[in-house]
Amino acid sequence: MATLNSPQLYRGMGFWNEATQQGIIDTHFADAGLGGMGYLAAVEMAKLGVGHFSLADPEVFDETNIGRVMGATHKSVGQYKVEVCANEILENNPDAEITVFKDGVNEANVKDFLTGAHLVLDATELSMPELGTMVCREARRIGAVVLNGEYLAHAGQVTAFTPDGMTFEKFMGLKGTLDEIKGVSIPPERYMAYLPPYGDLKTLAAITPPKEDKKNEAQRAQEDDIAPLPSNIIGVGVATQLVLAEAIKHIRLRVGEPVFAPPVVAPHVQWLDPSIGRSGHTRHPKLSFYRHAAVMGFNNLIGHYDRGSYTTSARAARGDIG
Repeated sequence: MATLNSPQLYRGMGFWNEATQQGIIDTHFADAGLGGMGYLAAVEMAKLGVGHFSLADPEVFDETNIGRVMGATHKSVGQYKVEVCANEILENNPDAEITVFKDGVNEANVKDFLTGAHLVLDATELSMPELGTMVCREARRIGAVVLNGEYLAHAGQVTAFTPDGMTFEKFMGLKGTLDEIKGVSIPPERYMAYLPPYGDLKTLAAITPPKEDKKNEAQRAQEDDIAPLPSNIIGVGVATQLVLAEAIKHIRLRVGEPVFAPPVVAPHVQWLDPSIGRSGHTRHPKLSFYRHAAVMGFNNLIGHYDRGSYTTSARAARGDIG
């Protein structure tokens, strides 16, 4: 196990004390979902010195992951994300303790997944809100902090759900049992506090619940007038760094050290868009969403920025539609 004397850790301690570094080493990080942000966060936590991991994801890598997920390569296509991630963690910290959940997190294993966890990253799909609800309810029961990051275009945002703070369900507007929550569509204004002014409104169609039916995202993305939700490694990286910065705050608080600034806790959301040099903080995510959506829509109207490549012919050429 990494120690305070491990060569790979000493340079980081120019920015925090030994108590914080020992707290990082002792941290158990539970990572639910190893897409772009989840995978990168796990590896970077290992580089910080975290010694205990729970990794959950039922999927294997495919070619669409290569452009935005660290660990996804032409060689790793077809391999389980949790296994590739676990191997990379061990390459950085050979003594790390890792428990892998190849079935993903579910009702049968959520208690085992979170046993001993101090910090949890909920990187599950919001199209399956019962997963996030389940993870956050169990984390609240055991007193763990759940970090939540989102990204769009070149921007990322972060918030957290603490044992004594706003619940995931209230933040997302969910009610009822897990069965009742299953299949509920969460409108983007609930969880996206920031939209880039250079974005294309068509990108929002893929995450906006349909009003007249309950088509899933894959079905809707095949329609000529609905663009698939874009994703790139820039936004992934920004959201991940925000998550890690908040993780350090929560670790410092756990070991009794002062923090540089208070943690961002729901309903507060912090966002950063380095491509235009803007950042912000809000406790009213819905109002923030609508304000940024209006700016995006106006810029689309006047043609101020490039529009996304969503013509029927372009999408057919790259396989978005048949």
